[in-house]
Amino acid sequence: RPPPPTWRMVGYQSVDDDHDIEAEAEIREAEAGQGTIRERAWHAVTSFSYNHPKGALVLLFLSLYMVCHLAFLWLPTILFWFVLVPGVLAGIVYGVMQKFPNIPLPWSQ
Repeated sequence: RPPPPTWRMVGYQSVDDDHDIEAEAEIREAEAGQGTIRERAWHAVTSFSYNHPKGALVLLFLSLYMVCHLAFLWLPTILFWFVLVPGVLAGIVYGVMQKFPNIPLPWSQ
């Protein structure tokens, strides 16, 4: 590669240069046979959510909660804890009750 021109030293960088650098990186990754970083990240996310659907749901709920919490939007936070979480828990209990109707439950004595 030729030495960078002087305007590069000043901290100015053209858009074309950025694209060239990204394109070169993607070509190198493709030649290495690993897929691009974006492809690998997408594969990691999809394979995790496929192999651990409950874990992926928990992470999704946690990230939703963190976003709501960091934004100081108390309404979404309250909705999350008092509507969404109890709803999910109720759904799990309901599903277990449907699947195993013979389990004696404390409130059905």
